[in-house]
Amino acid sequence: MDIKDVKGDLINPSSIQVTISRGASREEFEGTQIVQKKSDIVFVVDSTDSMLEEITTVKNTVVDFANKLEESSINYSLALVEFKDYPALPCGVSKDFPYKVHTFSGKNFTNNAAELKNEVEKISIGGGYDIPESHLAALNASLFLNFENDAIKIVVLLSDATPHAK
Repeated sequence: MDIKDVKGDLINPSSIQVTISRGASREEFEGTQIVQKKSDIVFVVDSTDSMLEEITTVKNTVVDFANKLEESSINYSLALVEFKDYPALPCGVSKDFPYKVHTFSGKNFTNNAAELKNEVEKISIGGGYDIPESHLAALNASLFLNFENDAIKIVVLLSDATPHAK
């Protein structure tokens, strides 16, 4: 089967016309409804001292991405997990934490760019005594967020270090 022609607005579809051919036969489908899946996207951000030079760019990129999603017709939700390191030597110091799930009015996900920006701005650099950090604890925590059952699940890790083996 080959798609021969598609007419209509695929970015904001309400009604499209698709022409499909199979060998010598040709079928047309008018008023085809496109089902748009939801995307649940989790940003997992390293906020240890080694990220000092990168954190402003990381924050701006996450917020810009959220703003673009908000302007689009994409059905999405965003979550934010921050991590440092384990809060004991030789890994880290007392102000460290393996992960922190940011919340939006008590929920793990938001589809509001301003809410995400507010939480991103709360990220502060510090800690991470050694080079490996607690990536795996943060990634594991992200797996237990309240994802929508039918959503495409995407996790974006933003770090400049290697993970501890724990």
